[in-house]
Amino acid sequence: DDHATIVQFVPGARVFKRDICADYSDRELGFVAYHYGAVKFRARPILWRRVDFEGYQPGDRVEIKSQGRKTRPRVATVTEAFWHQPKRRIEYAVTTRGMQLARRFVREEFRPSIPLGKHMPTQHLAMARDERLA
Repeated sequence: DDHATIVQFVPGARVFKRDICADYSDRELGFVAYHYGAVKFRARPILWRRVDFEGYQPGDRVEIKSQGRKTRPRVATVTEAFWHQPKRRIEYAVTTRGMQLARRFVREEFRPSIPLGKHMPTQHLAMARDERLA
């Protein structure tokens, strides 16, 4: 049923979040639920690599840190999460003010950001707390 969605993303270097399927029959048939921002589909897990979740996924708002005044801090939206095989890490593509930035970023270059009047997700609250304690 999810074939049309899957062919848009697989194969590729994108990093998907993997969960247990909510439907009992899907679980019994060996299906797993995959999430990539707002995109969701189910498939059987074949030829996948386990990667630790870093806390960011497409659609998340982040603040790009200044990195010792080397770059200008700014708010951006994560648009893609890619696995970089040679460096064995996740790299993120982001947009700011509607424009895609040319370079990719790594987790250490971000901090969670939320618009005024909204609540920060629990995972981002924990990440912000851990950053303050470091």
